[in-house]
Amino acid sequence: MNKSLRQRWLGRLISWLLAGAVVIFLLTRYSPTAIASALTRGNWLAIVPLVIGLAVWTLLLMSAADAIIFRNALGKPRFTDIVRAKGASSVLLVVNHGIGQGAYGVWLARKTGAGAAATVGLIGYVMARDLTALFSVAAVSSWLIDIDTITLVDVEWIRWAAPVCAFTLVAAIFIGPRVLPRFIPPAKILEPWLSVGRGPYLLSLGLRSLSLLGVMLMTWLCANIFGLALPLGASLAYLPIIFLAASLPVNVFGFGAVQLVWVAAFDVWATGEEILAFQLAFQVLAISAFLLRGLPFLPSVLREIEEGKTKATKSSDSGP
Repeated sequence: MNKSLRQRWLGRLISWLLAGAVVIFLLTRYSPTAIASALTRGNWLAIVPLVIGLAVWTLLLMSAADAIIFRNALGKPRFTDIVRAKGASSVLLVVNHGIGQGAYGVWLARKTGAGAAATVGLIGYVMARDLTALFSVAAVSSWLIDIDTITLVDVEWIRWAAPVCAFTLVAAIFIGPRVLPRFIPPAKILEPWLSVGRGPYLLSLGLRSLSLLGVMLMTWLCANIFGLALPLGASLAYLPIIFLAASLPVNVFGFGAVQLVWVAAFDVWATGEEILAFQLAFQVLAISAFLLRGLPFLPSVLREIEEGKTKATKSSDSGP
């Protein structure tokens, strides 16, 4: 086993251990019996169609947002191909955010024939856009809520910090690739950042922000249907923070630090056991929906990755 592979597996092991430690901590702090009781009382069957609709909504909007960037930078692939790849990579995203993004990047490189540097640049561009969308939604939602209902975080701080972070990322995307080459040798990884115009980027950002807003509203609605009386304002304030925690490598199969943040955010309106019961039901349903939407596409996407690898090997063998 080479050094790179050992480091990768060590990183995954650390993620599993950290996520497991958080889950053990929660189960020692909150009664598993009470969680199970709250789960049986909750109206989880009623949220099944909402979660399925949410899975379809996010897949289409996120694929459309990515298609704008990829087609402006590379001229391909097709929207339907991106839908397949996004759905298939979400199967791995269930395990870990980084693994899912990595698989998506490998598919993009094999499918389009783009070099490693260009692909890494594009995936980095997409991740920066996603983070900008999260900060943008947090900035807007923080001005629409009643500050008096929020106790965990300083909403005034979010109102100013979130837009500053969003504008900083936008400036980095628009200005960084044009300024950095003046001080360092031109990096091939930044070429995709230059090829996507401002208009396409802003359209892509708008679609990604719309998908996030839909997830926030649907999560709040599902929580209330399940039986948690969560205020809309508190949900709009805390869910961006929860989404940020969910993307950290301390969650496995959607479980870990994110549950800790859920309890800390909403324990004013429900018991820890009730919150964990909803989170368990919602997470299991979401994972099931992600698997259902992605598994049909997984064989074709894996085949395309393998075909791209074979073509790249043949091209390398036939080179000078």
